[in-house]
Amino acid sequence: MTHALFANLLRDTSGGWFDLVFRGTLGQCIDEGGRLKADWAQVVDLESGEVVYSKSRRLGGPDLTAVQWSEGGGVGDMPVSFHMLLSEDEFSKLSLLGGEHWIRSRLAGVDTPAPLPVLRSSDDLLVALAARELPFLIVGEQAGWAEQLRLQGLLEAEFTVEADPASDWAVVLAITPEGREALAAVGPDGKMPAP
Repeated sequence: MTHALFANLLRDTSGGWFDLVFRGTLGQCIDEGGRLKADWAQVVDLESGEVVYSKSRRLGGPDLTAVQWSEGGGVGDMPVSFHMLLSEDEFSKLSLLGGEHWIRSRLAGVDTPAPLPVLRSSDDLLVALAARELPFLIVGEQAGWAEQLRLQGLLEAEFTVEADPASDWAVVLAITPEGREALAAVGPDGKMPAP
């Protein structure tokens, strides 16, 4: 099983694994999606977590079975229902623990971390993160810097691109050993050495 088909009626869409209807090969998912009674459908590559094909019907428009597949996601008013932050096994465990109620009880016991100061570069972000408890959520331009640091191998992070760059976000999970080495080279002025 390399791909998954997610679909639902707009009024019943839950998001994520709740909308899973079929798992199989890419071809099987596309074939199965051609028989759905739904308002939208997405075929997801389970290895990359990317939406590879999608389609949706407009209110009062033709049945979804008559709509052609489009490459990628975001067709029309279709909700983005799939996100790979949790694996299916993790999602199942979360459901067994009480899902939303369990998360709310955990959140109740945690203080909200202070936001990061205004920073000038991704290097400054790495230095600032060294003093933070991780995981740490970053929104806006600094989230893009977190993604740069992840691509350089200095952070472990989940990065999500939104329609507006000011809404991009990243969850920094850890500073890698390479990131710790870079931090060890920070001078007394708090600056990292030039490459």
